[in-house]
Amino acid sequence: MITSTRRENQVSKILLDVDGVVADTRNTIIDELQLNDPDPKSWDLVKILPPEDKEEAVALMNEMEFWGGLPLIDGAKKAVRLLKAYGHDIVWVTSPWKSCRGWDQARRFWISEHFGDDPVIIRSDKEEVDGDIFIDDKPENVEAWRKAHPNKKAFIYDQPYNRDYHGAQRFDWSKVESLL
Repeated sequence: MITSTRRENQVSKILLDVDGVVADTRNTIIDELQLNDPDPKSWDLVKILPPEDKEEAVALMNEMEFWGGLPLIDGAKKAVRLLKAYGHDIVWVTSPWKSCRGWDQARRFWISEHFGDDPVIIRSDKEEVDGDIFIDDKPENVEAWRKAHPNKKAFIYDQPYNRDYHGAQRFDWSKVESLL
C-alpha cells in the first residue's frame, strides 16, 4: 500500500507525465495501425516495431491530430479532479515529440481540454523539474527524478511494459486516495 505523502494543510506539487499515465498513447498506436503488440514488456513501442510498422507509427505520431485525439486512461480524469479538489497543485511534465510540427500546441490543448489550465512543462530531462511527487511510466525517468530529488516521492505508473522495474512504488489511478 502507498503511504500518504501529504501532511495536514500542506499542498503538494504533483508532477504528472502524460503519455502512459493519463493518455493511452501506446494502445492507440497499436489500435490505429491494427498491430499485434510485438513485446508488451517493452516501454519503447516504436523502437521494437518492424521497419514498415515503425515507419507507419512515426508518420501517425507526426500528425497533430494524433496527439489531440488521444483517449484518457481509465480513472485519470476523475483522479486528477480529486487531487485538485484536495488542494494539490498539478504540473504536467511531458517529453516532446520533436518531429511533429505543432506537437506542443496539440499537447497543451489536449491537457487543457481534459484537465484544465494547469502548468505544462515540456522537456525530456524531467529530473530538472522540482515538485513533491513525481508520477511517470518510464523507469528511466523515475530513476533520474529519484536521484535528483532523494527526499521526495516518485511513483512508477503501473503499465505492463514496466512491471520488471522495482525501483519505486507502483501507482495507478485506483490508488489516488493515498495521495490525498
